[in-house]
Amino acid sequence: MYYTAMFINIDTGASNGWVLSCYTGIPQCVVSQADSITALSTTEIASCMDDPRYMNWRVMTIKVDTNGTYSWWRVDSYWN
Repeated sequence: MYYTAMFINIDTGASNGWVLSCYTGIPQCVVSQADSITALSTTEIASCMDDPRYMNWRVMTIKVDTNGTYSWWRVDSYWN
């Protein structure tokens, strides 16, 4: 449940739905995405930076009410 003032009735405190967000992209090409610790090799870094997903983000966010009806949705893209 997403708890912020815009999704809660202030008078009753009742929730009125869910917000779900999913994204794709590669945030960085320095360490392994598996553990965020292991450094990538020079070859792995070059391959990562050539990947079209590197620094090109897509995100879809939806708001669903408590009956399962979509209240709103949006898709955004970001390129650095």
